Amino acid sequence: GAFELAVELREPACGDYRLDPGESCDDGNVLTGDGCDASCHLESSETGPNNTAASAEAFRSPFFGEISQINDGDYMAVSVTEPLATLTAFTTDFGGGQCASGALDSMLSLKATDGMTTLVADDDGGDGFCSRIDYQVPTAGTYYLRVGAAAEATVPFVYILRTTVQLCGNGITSPGEDC
Repeated sequence: GAFELAVELREPACGDYRLDPGESCDDGNVLTGDGCDASCHLESSETGPNNTAASAEAFRSPFFGEISQINDGDYMAVSVTEPLATLTAFTTDFGGGQCASGALDSMLSLKATDGMTTLVADDDGGDGFCSRIDYQVPTAGTYYLRVGAAAEATVPFVYILRTTVQLCGNGITSPGEDC
């Protein structure tokens, strides 16, 4: 049958939102300090091994990380100061559509204050194949977020982890909150 073929040729370039060979990220610019450097390589937030709750890094938002193999997992410690606060966490890409295409397929888990008990986990609840959790913590304390690869993921991939802790719903209204 008849068909039409459209071909697009372009010069690979850092800063065009397209993940080209040799790039680990492409956020549409060539600025440093935003997680993706001027040569389109990850500016990682990871400062050492963080593959267990015992070696978890204190969470800084946003957190820029990489999952290098299927069983890799990055742990971050999140301090929650009030009981019944809602912890929201989600993974996202650098703006190039990797979540939508499945090139970034994360699994996000929230571990209890013991660092081992999984309270909630999500595979594709965020944008596309990225993860999102919303969980009301029962008590104040240090909880652990783990970012890993979903079972069907292609690795390696880089990600951004963002989180918020909202005190709405616990009877306490913090300055600036409307709930």
